[in-house]
Amino acid sequence: MAVVLPNSQSDEVVLPKGAHPSGAEGERGLEAAAARLPIAAPANLALFQEQVQGLSEELTQRLLGVPDLEERLIGVGNRAMMEDNHRNHFRFLSAYLANPNPDDLVSTARWAIRTYMAHGFRPEYWRVMLPAALELLGKRLPKDVAKDIAPYYSFLADNLESLLPAPGEHPEAALGLAGNLPPLAARYLELLLEGDRRQASNLILGQAAGGMPVRDIYLNVFSPAQRMLGQLWQENRISVAMEHFATAATQMVMSQLFPYIFVQGADRARLDAGFVGCCVQGELHEIGMRMVCDLLEIEGFDTWYLGANTPDKAVLDFLAEKRGAVVARERPIILGVSCTIAQGVPFVERLIGALRSDQRLLDVKVLVGGLPFVRRADLWTKVGADAHAKDAAEAAQVVRRLAGLTEVWE
Repeated sequence: MAVVLPNSQSDEVVLPKGAHPSGAEGERGLEAAAARLPIAAPANLALFQEQVQGLSEELTQRLLGVPDLEERLIGVGNRAMMEDNHRNHFRFLSAYLANPNPDDLVSTARWAIRTYMAHGFRPEYWRVMLPAALELLGKRLPKDVAKDIAPYYSFLADNLESLLPAPGEHPEAALGLAGNLPPLAARYLELLLEGDRRQASNLILGQAAGGMPVRDIYLNVFSPAQRMLGQLWQENRISVAMEHFATAATQMVMSQLFPYIFVQGADRARLDAGFVGCCVQGELHEIGMRMVCDLLEIEGFDTWYLGANTPDKAVLDFLAEKRGAVVARERPIILGVSCTIAQGVPFVERLIGALRSDQRLLDVKVLVGGLPFVRRADLWTKVGADAHAKDAAEAAQVVRRLAGLTEVWE
């Protein structure tokens, strides 16, 4: 693919032949091609990051002017979803360029394309969107900055056919609830999808009253049900409104389980250790971190869950307050940070950096979790954390280790 990048400072920027890979086939070929992409200079990356919002807004305006946009490119009623995709696209690229990993680029591009296709987007959308985004880079960014970013668009455009579903493959996977979930989780999710949160709540509270440990409810009902819920939305089998309803219902049931959490936790000795859990700035998916805090509460930790989208300063000041109250007993406090999307990784790194430079918190250990850290095994070290965990159960074990508690929690 010939890449010509218009630029306000010169007539054009033409990438030299061979500056971007083309014709990659298969997952390994795509990852190998992505690994050959150039690394953006830090100064150029910073300039690009400053333009992310403006780029996404202008790209949306351009595509809104395309004749027959819905009928030909994105599907009827998907304009708001297209705007959301443009924001996520530039945010992801900004985060990716700061910590590049070929697996992330390929897997995220493939996931995004198939998800949006399941919601009605056509392949032609990306054939229009990618060149339009590339042109905007040349108009809004200095020549050398645009030239650093352009190869990534060339990679996506050149390998679009490999990222699309194979001929005859429908983006929606065959999915049977009963066959993919434990029976209790399947029944719970069925009730939620029927809109019956009262019966869903009664089902879970009845299990708790009958002696089922909250830990088992969290790990064997809520966790698999939430994963399935996300997959159903991805495949356009439920609406975003239904996904939000079901998630909110699960949060409500979790709050109703609090009395059982405290009763079951009372059977364990309280530990001289504390845990503060938060979701990084911009992160709204909070159930996972809430589960971690509740599981640790049962085990004997004092826990404080700070919620979604928590500002950095609020986190650090709260940590300092709790640490100051227990420092005389040399009591460890661990910070847990949740991030489920790649765009949030720079915010995780920023929060940890601020913590490391705060003289009040030099001995605080940091655990990170979320999909970006599952996909990339070494990412937790790059953001400066002390450990990471792939799920709530593992997080509870890792926090014990960070707190110096070596006994295995059964």
